[in-house]
Amino acid sequence: KMLLHLITILLLPRHSASSSRPNIVLMMADDLGWGDVAPNNPDIKYTPNIVKLASQGTRYTDFHAAASVCTPSRAGLLTGRLGQRTGVDFLFFVHSKGGLPLTEYTMGDYFKSAGYKTGIIGKWHLGHTEKYLPLSRGFDYYFGLPYSNDMGCVANSRQVYNIKSGPFLCT
Repeated sequence: KMLLHLITILLLPRHSASSSRPNIVLMMADDLGWGDVAPNNPDIKYTPNIVKLASQGTRYTDFHAAASVCTPSRAGLLTGRLGQRTGVDFLFFVHSKGGLPLTEYTMGDYFKSAGYKTGIIGKWHLGHTEKYLPLSRGFDYYFGLPYSNDMGCVANSRQVYNIKSGPFLCT
């Protein structure tokens, strides 16, 4: 069974629907093949919402990840910088102390400063202590995992079920 880790960044304008600024939905998926969603494979019938998004918006079909593993590829996508520049060229684990350096600005920071509401749903994997989590990194809303689902959850940890920073999808 293929495990899908979707990061969806929803950026919704704070002003009226008649605004000229677009809504932006960016999806990043780990372990998802090109032909695993219907917009890229007409034989796939179980992704109707992705089909609708793709048909109503602009699709960019050529993407090169900043790295071949989770943490640095997410850091690259959210900052627009390679791991060698951010210092994030390795994986963060459950007991890692750090995260994406606080000197780095994320898409969330930039879009929020431009008047957008920002949110992220899915795996974060850029640090799991409060100062590194999405709500401290330019996002207004976060629902997801602080790291990969195959890394488990830290028992009795404030980071796992912290209402201010969560909720997290840990079992």
